[in-house]
Amino acid sequence: MKKLFILVCICLSLFNSCDNKAPQFSHKAMLKNIFHNKIVPAFTNFKDECDALARDIDSYRENFSAENLEKCRRQWTRVMLSWRHCDLFNVGEYRKTFIKARIYTIFAKSTFNSQKDKFNKAVKLESLGSTVKGISALEYLLFNEKVDRSLYLDYMSLIAKELNDLAAQSLEVWQKSESSFTSKSDLLFGSSIQELVNEQVRYCEEFYFKKFSYPLGYLYSVDFSIVEHFESKAAIAGLKESVSVIEEIFNDHFFELIKFQNKESSLPEKMLSQIAAVKRRLSKIDTLPFYEDEIPAELEKLFSELRELFMSVKVGVVNQLGVTIVLPNDGD
Repeated sequence: MKKLFILVCICLSLFNSCDNKAPQFSHKAMLKNIFHNKIVPAFTNFKDECDALARDIDSYRENFSAENLEKCRRQWTRVMLSWRHCDLFNVGEYRKTFIKARIYTIFAKSTFNSQKDKFNKAVKLESLGSTVKGISALEYLLFNEKVDRSLYLDYMSLIAKELNDLAAQSLEVWQKSESSFTSKSDLLFGSSIQELVNEQVRYCEEFYFKKFSYPLGYLYSVDFSIVEHFESKAAIAGLKESVSVIEEIFNDHFFELIKFQNKESSLPEKMLSQIAAVKRRLSKIDTLPFYEDEIPAELEKLFSELRELFMSVKVGVVNQLGVTIVLPNDGD
């Protein structure tokens, strides 16, 4: 009887230990979480902000006042910051639409200046390239004090309406893409995770090189006019938002994946420390300063911290997950 009792206790113990065992990490569950808690909310918010901007610009067209201009500028900034949360997710079915290039492309000032008459008479945008539309075009028209905005009110309204339409299209594409996004849940080439890691590398590379290093003269000659958000002077605000987006996606999702792949990995802790270092540097800078002779010490330190963050994503994350990095070839 005693032996039977001991056997029953052992069986119950084994049953309870199996019952209490932590659930196995699921790639598909992670992608579903990202889809529902990151992607759809980000594109929904972007659509709402674009809708508000289109209304504000129509109000400005009807009442050409300084007060309404400031309202448009504030709402444009909200749109720009909300786009930061969408930009990271140019993957899957959405990437195939090439909508992103129409939403955000650096504004072609030379094209605008050489064809000003064409734009102040614009009644539709179909024939115009993406470099004179989207978020950056509105920034130039709303913030550049040398532009006679009274000549381009209709043009601005057309751009805002198209941007709003593109935001709606983006959300619709994603709302129909849950199955295709979450079903490709391995780490192989062409999977959603592989695409997301590629976008993380691209995202960090853009704000490290294209939007920071190049225009500030770290690699070539100084050209402040190509600093991102030169007109609105919102480059630092955009950079802060981008760093927060990276922190959020890794902290909420990818650190768990990295730990699942390698329980001994110290990369999550190192990345959190590096993100904190970048944020400390950013907190000391309000806007990218205009300097004459040499790069200010704070910018040098920020540059160094950004480089470390970029390398931790490009090398650390890629190596830990063993995914393939693909060089962009679609003009994004």
